[in-house]
Amino acid sequence: MQTQEPWEGFCSVEHGQLWYRVHPGPANRPPVIVLHGGPGCPSTYLHSLSALADFTTVVFYDQLGCGRSTSDVPMSALTLDSFTADLQVLLDTLRIKSFVLLGHSFGGLLALHHQRCFPHTASALLLASPLVATSDWMADMAVLTGALPEPYADDLNKPQEDPAYVAAEAQFYRTYFCHLQPWPPELQVAVEQLAASPAYHLMWGPTEFTQTGNLEGADCSGVLRTLRCPVLFTCGSADEARPETLRRYADMCERGQLKVFEGGTHCVHLEQPDEFLQVIREFFGHDSAIQWITSV
Repeated sequence: MQTQEPWEGFCSVEHGQLWYRVHPGPANRPPVIVLHGGPGCPSTYLHSLSALADFTTVVFYDQLGCGRSTSDVPMSALTLDSFTADLQVLLDTLRIKSFVLLGHSFGGLLALHHQRCFPHTASALLLASPLVATSDWMADMAVLTGALPEPYADDLNKPQEDPAYVAAEAQFYRTYFCHLQPWPPELQVAVEQLAASPAYHLMWGPTEFTQTGNLEGADCSGVLRTLRCPVLFTCGSADEARPETLRRYADMCERGQLKVFEGGTHCVHLEQPDEFLQVIREFFGHDSAIQWITSV
């Protein structure tokens, strides 16, 4: 089979332009729309998932405020509702009616909010280390930061400019975000851009474990009970998105599954890339899922 070359473009939304890239694949399955995290972390750290194009079409895009999409946007553009509207405009622009949403971290919240606003439009959901409810996430952060060895746990209470705090924050990210040393270039670049993006600070806050932005109170856990499509949750065993919490979420879904990657963190797709891709392919390959997906 001859592989088609990926192609890029820009999509006009209310507050700017979304950059997107399409990796064409076999047309007998709905395309996978990849929703990156942050908010404000450009999609580059997920581009290795383009390997799925031997299986189905894969679409990446950068949300407003980061990456190659419009960065200078009003505050009103940096909300969950606005991001959801942008996603739907992208789907309409690309004339995609049947699709799978693959949301990582904040992208999981975006995927679920899209299904709240546009019920039963996704053929399946792949929620990788997802944020689902801000209150649950912050409860998990309290558990994880408290589990750090001394003196790191106490040092996270010091001012952010204190060298001891900086060292403790680095330990948190090494332990729960990505344990690869050094970080892969695509992740390092994405995180550097995240730090400069207004979206992360306005919507979330200064760190993963400090929430001060407009996502306070965000909760899409109720959406899980309304889903009728297959839903796969994935995470690492040492993930910011704790397996215990994701198990509870999976049990709320009519057709929910959970895969925990032993030894993985929040970026398990980079730490265990072959295993991660294999799990996704197996999810599509299950008769109960794939027959439902291809019939939509």
